[in-house]
Amino acid sequence: MSSTNALGFCGRFGATFMAPKLAMEEVRIQPRWVAAGLVLMVVAAIFSGATMRIAGVENLELMRETSMGQLIDIDALQEQAANTSADAVIKTIIISAIDSWFNLFLVAFGWLICCKIGGGVGTFKQMLGVVAWGKLISASGMIVKLPLILSLNSVARVSTSLALLSGDPNSLSYQLLDIFDFFAIWSLIVIAIGIKAVHNFSRNQTIAVASLPWLLVKLASVSLSRMFL
Repeated sequence: MSSTNALGFCGRFGATFMAPKLAMEEVRIQPRWVAAGLVLMVVAAIFSGATMRIAGVENLELMRETSMGQLIDIDALQEQAANTSADAVIKTIIISAIDSWFNLFLVAFGWLICCKIGGGVGTFKQMLGVVAWGKLISASGMIVKLPLILSLNSVARVSTSLALLSGDPNSLSYQLLDIFDFFAIWSLIVIAIGIKAVHNFSRNQTIAVASLPWLLVKLASVSLSRMFL
């Protein structure tokens, strides 16, 4: 396909945002998942390193009102979180980078299983490409939010989801609304386009295979977090 040869990394990167059908058709032919995966790793590492202290202190403060918070010394942990050393920051960056890579493989494999159950014909390598390039949308959301987080000195107060309509981060309504993040939904749509291209699904099959596993994982995550409140 001539467009595959014409578009380099920057061209495919731009197409992922502006022309996702073209980008995912090229992913189907030539996944190039490593390049996109490295970008995800770098963005995750920078975001985690930059927000480590803010997120650490803020999460512990939110935990103070939970049942788990009654069992641990929040003040002592907050003091540790506020006084982060260079070694701690480097450790956080490395862990975040590794986690982003592991998450890429896990998500791609999970979606591949769902697609195979639905009669899909794509390969694991193709799904790695679909997920890696699709998640660049979510990574862009992290880049957008980072300056606001640093400016407001708060992670919880910066959101691109419907959680803006709810005040208490510990409330069920906040956690459910937070599922519907602008960049997460945009990323899901791009990944769905990729799933359709790779597995040759119909529109209805694509919607089911792309959205249902995603929604179930999100709801499971909310349910798990509620167990510790």
